[in-house]
Amino acid sequence: METTKELVRTVIENQEKTLTTMTEIKVKQSVLETNQKKLECDYKNLSNTFYEHAKDVSVKLNEQTETVTTILGYLKHDDLTDSKGVIEQVNENKDDISEMKIIDRVRKGQIGVIAFVFGGIGSFFVWLWQEIFVK
Repeated sequence: METTKELVRTVIENQEKTLTTMTEIKVKQSVLETNQKKLECDYKNLSNTFYEHAKDVSVKLNEQTETVTTILGYLKHDDLTDSKGVIEQVNENKDDISEMKIIDRVRKGQIGVIAFVFGGIGSFFVWLWQEIFVK
């Protein structure tokens, strides 16, 4: 009988240990399920955040593209309206300035030649005056 009591006691102890272990497993399983739900929620939040950031980056890139296109529009020749861009206009203005410098040099040369001619004519008249009236 003693053996039977010990056997029953051992079986009961084993059942208690099994129940304790099963309870611990259920608690751990519940914690795992809770953590899984938190991870799923965090994943959804990260996905939404990533999507929002990607959308913001896309909007900024589109704005930059529009800005660059606008700037290039000012710089380049527009075939539709046949208007000159800034680059062409600057080159043309440089050419105009060069032409103006050349024209200015020619005018100064003309003034010098005219002054020389009038000086020569004036000198001739002075010489003639002295030849006729002074002698």
